[in-house]
Amino acid sequence: MKRGVRAWIVVGSLGVAVAHAPNAHADEADDQKARGDAAMDAGRAAEALEAYEKAARQRWTPALDYNRGRAMLAMGDFAGALTAFESFSTKAGSELLEKTSRLPEIMAELRTKVSELVVTCASCGSGSTLTVRGKRESFGDKLRQNAGPAEVVVSNPGYETQALVVDLAPGATRTESVLLKPEATTGFLRISGAPAGTRVSTDGGPERPLAGTIELRPGPHELVLGAEGYERRHVSIVVDRGKEREISGVLTKKAPPLTSRPWFWVVVGAVVVSGATAAIVAGTQERPLDQGTLGTFRIP
Repeated sequence: MKRGVRAWIVVGSLGVAVAHAPNAHADEADDQKARGDAAMDAGRAAEALEAYEKAARQRWTPALDYNRGRAMLAMGDFAGALTAFESFSTKAGSELLEKTSRLPEIMAELRTKVSELVVTCASCGSGSTLTVRGKRESFGDKLRQNAGPAEVVVSNPGYETQALVVDLAPGATRTESVLLKPEATTGFLRISGAPAGTRVSTDGGPERPLAGTIELRPGPHELVLGAEGYERRHVSIVVDRGKEREISGVLTKKAPPLTSRPWFWVVVGAVVVSGATAAIVAGTQERPLDQGTLGTFRIP
């Protein structure tokens, strides 16, 4: 803000007061306006704005819009100050306007610091809320905002809250369309690195081919992964609502059977050959002479 504008904030309330009226509301308005002026003189702009707004609720006058604008300007709320000054300029009498001769200059400078934002939401119901920079606003309205980054939050029970930051250009109007999605009731699981043909069973259910993501209710789950030629693998996981969990599906190959290993048949062959040799040796061993070729027969 320019130094001249800062100085103007201090002296801008001179001669601008709430006109006296003989009733209790006017007296209360006068008291609140006096508290606001004192707070502004002490550099407490937020306190001053609160007092001016209380006075306006008791008995509104154009002068209170002027003083509200000064307080908002001191707080850095250029958009609010510009709106208040415009209200004062269109509703104040010539006598008050003459006391604020620099106001048009100040308003011109404020317009270079202010932007407009329109937020629409076709999927939003009556329960939806919109906040811009933490302040609740209405959908579809032209919202005056200070230029620069602004956080926009749209929410509705049963739907995912949408939050975005928009960059508001000075003197421009920006429109943002928001789409609310129903709130997620499940979580998702992705299994990576699994061999081709892997099948998965969840919580003791039937096996199914592993393809894409698996939708699961939030909470703990027991998985069994298996594929032909691989050892079955048991996995315990926890799935969060609306989030995707990824785990490794790497499986260990089964050990081949003994009969499929070359060394097995070498050993078996050696055993067979040894047995056959022994049999041959035993069958060709010479008999004692007294037994003859056919051996000895005993007759009982």
